Amino acid sequence: MLVGALIIFIATAWYEYTKYIDLKIAWGGFSPVAWLYQKVLPSNFLNDFPSGIENFGKSAFAHVYTLAYWFGVTPETFVPYVMGFEIALLAVTFYVLSRTLLPDSPYAVPIIVVVLCIASNARNLDLARVGAPYIEGKFNNVADVLRLFAIILALKNRFTLSGLVLAASSITNPIIGIVGAFFILSTFYLKPSHLLTKSVLYGALLFIVITSVWIKINYAPENFSGNIIPNEIWFDLARF
Repeated sequence: MLVGALIIFIATAWYEYTKYIDLKIAWGGFSPVAWLYQKVLPSNFLNDFPSGIENFGKSAFAHVYTLAYWFGVTPETFVPYVMGFEIALLAVTFYVLSRTLLPDSPYAVPIIVVVLCIASNARNLDLARVGAPYIEGKFNNVADVLRLFAIILALKNRFTLSGLVLAASSITNPIIGIVGAFFILSTFYLKPSHLLTKSVLYGALLFIVITSVWIKINYAPENFSGNIIPNEIWFDLARF
């Protein structure tokens, strides 16, 4: 009965989140839809104001939109399905996290946690001390879910797999993944000698190598200098 109610809730949440998503995308502009069309139809964006939308392509998950487009699925059509995937991932993650942290609790407890984390602002208690990502078909929720699963695996002492999952989080969003790495590292504060076990070292190596290679390939050093927008544009803006 509880499972059935949870399924109905997830379906309702998906409907509510996607009901006006086309209007939100049209109004906001900064979305996977804009990124993909700028990528495949660059001539349409020659006079567009620099927005940083190209940074979507630095996330591995964002390229599911490219793959779907190759199969003839437009991003406008695909966004609601990605949002459904986000909601399902969040539901599974917080259910597993609740069962891991509170294994003896009644089955209603993880379901209540799932409901709160999907339908309220409960997730704003974030590891990075920032608001939780919106459910809008972007990549941040996927990175957040992968980070949480890496933490769950670390709690179960499966550090090699945890490092691999955390690396997947990092190539989806480097900041989210790296914050997760520091969180897991902090759990060794009381027993630092456990850092030298093979499982931990293998996991750390996987995370460092994969994350470093991804950042090296996708992030040019000059992009960190803050000179992405030409100076003359800043001068024009300063006149207002």
